[in-house]
Amino acid sequence: MTLPAPASEVFSCDVYISEEGRAVVNGDLVPDAEGVPVHEAVLNLLHDYARERATVVRAAVNDRSSGESFVLDVLPDGSSRLSVPSDDRLAPTAFPAPHDAAQADAALPAALADRVTAIQRRARADQLDQALLLATALREYLTGTYEAAHPYALEARALEAYLAHLCGIPRQATLLALAVARVRCRHADPRAADDVARATAAWSLLEDEQPVLAHGTELLNMWQRLGDQSLVSDAHAALVRYVGQRMHTPTRACAAQTP
Repeated sequence: MTLPAPASEVFSCDVYISEEGRAVVNGDLVPDAEGVPVHEAVLNLLHDYARERATVVRAAVNDRSSGESFVLDVLPDGSSRLSVPSDDRLAPTAFPAPHDAAQADAALPAALADRVTAIQRRARADQLDQALLLATALREYLTGTYEAAHPYALEARALEAYLAHLCGIPRQATLLALAVARVRCRHADPRAADDVARATAAWSLLEDEQPVLAHGTELLNMWQRLGDQSLVSDAHAALVRYVGQRMHTPTRACAAQTP
């Protein structure tokens, strides 16, 4: 995978490891490797990022399998060290200024910035349930004040989806992430692929057949639409294949054909 040149001397990313030992790095599923523990696979991937970018990779790790949260720096030479966490980001989607043409230069209102900062601090303190409640309240406020497709409301929903993902609520995370992805796919937004990737990561943790089939079908359609618009990068190719493989197993194929 070829990564773009770093915007700064540190490349930041997020790592989520589920209680079942499945890992997601910046919305991308980490493939299972026979005989390789999940933590080693994640560290190997972070080392690849650092080596390819020739910079330090700073990973905010939320490990639900061990109940630990920490920030890890991985260097191009393969060494790693614990880092002091920062309050200024909560990827994969922080709360940036709006991106629509009419408001491209507008700054985030101070009142909203304060609410986002409060959410970030709760999350950094591993108070994820409280952070999720605050994010939900913010999204409801913005949706009511503006509209669901407004840039502020979309970013709030994306943040809420990510926190639901970290809280281990894949159903809620999938629904929220899909809602963001629908809007951005409809407008051929360059960020749409990342949003579909986040929805795919949440969907991968669903177990009930019906939502797996229903949401999997929508994910396939979204990936197809983005592919037709040349908005799917090489970095997302593995996710596209994953959805297709999961949806086309014999069991799921039979279920899909059941009236």
